Amino acid sequence: MKSIASILLILLCTSSLLAQPTEVDRSFLTLMVIPYTQSDQSVREVIEDGKLVRAVIGQVNDLFSERGYRTKDYTAITKLSQVAPLAVDLERTEIKEAIQNSGVDIVIYVEITPREYPQGDRQLQLSLQAIDLYSAENYANSVSVESNRRNYTDVNMVKAVTDNQFTQQLGEFVDRLDKKMVDLIMNGRTVTIKVNLLPDSNLDLGSVVDEKNMDLSGVIESWVRSNTSRIYPPSGDFDFWQAECKIPVFDSTNQIVTPHSFRTDFRKYLEQIHLSREPLEVVNMVTINSVIQVELR
Repeated sequence: MKSIASILLILLCTSSLLAQPTEVDRSFLTLMVIPYTQSDQSVREVIEDGKLVRAVIGQVNDLFSERGYRTKDYTAITKLSQVAPLAVDLERTEIKEAIQNSGVDIVIYVEITPREYPQGDRQLQLSLQAIDLYSAENYANSVSVESNRRNYTDVNMVKAVTDNQFTQQLGEFVDRLDKKMVDLIMNGRTVTIKVNLLPDSNLDLGSVVDEKNMDLSGVIESWVRSNTSRIYPPSGDFDFWQAECKIPVFDSTNQIVTPHSFRTDFRKYLEQIHLSREPLEVVNMVTINSVIQVELR
């Protein structure tokens, strides 16, 4: 009986250990909170002149820091005189440069609205969005957070940041986003790779690569499979090849991997390929949001 009890105890302990979630190093991702502004306002002006704005940004940063993420606080933005967007638009030159200069992965946009009711009560309302800088994937869209309605004044409106309903809803937003960030760290970013042969090329993707018992499309697919965490079924013809895949956030040496660094490695590989003793020419390679476009000749 004692031996049976011991075995059962071991099995229970083992199952308990297996049931525990794997700890993920969240420090691979850096987040920054940016407030919305009017078209004639800069991020710096809004943050430096707004005690409520600084309090909200600080609260969001603290919640993510507690979970292990690296964050850039408002002082990093005050050095930038760029204009934030009226709507989320990573194509605007001003905001792109501001974000890229800060070296962040995920940008959290927050619209802060102190709403006043006829009865004299006020309520702090937030609308939040979270966007991946590299892939432009939207991880949270128009999430609302609201405080309780209380008799706040202009002076003490900042107290709404510590309101129990506000902190609970903000914590729930962070929890939901945290799950998506953990999935990003574990499984990688989704990107699409598009390879095209120019019309004036003497090659096609069925051409056999020198010293390889494989055609050009097969060699490309083999490299992509070896350098991504997952590849979905590719499609193509003699003049184009494309596939959606997951790029890991970091490699086997714990070096950060981005679509830009992945593109650079992919280009180096393609430039080493020879067909009929002639090097493959990479005419153009660009990354537009989550799409890596390649033109070959």
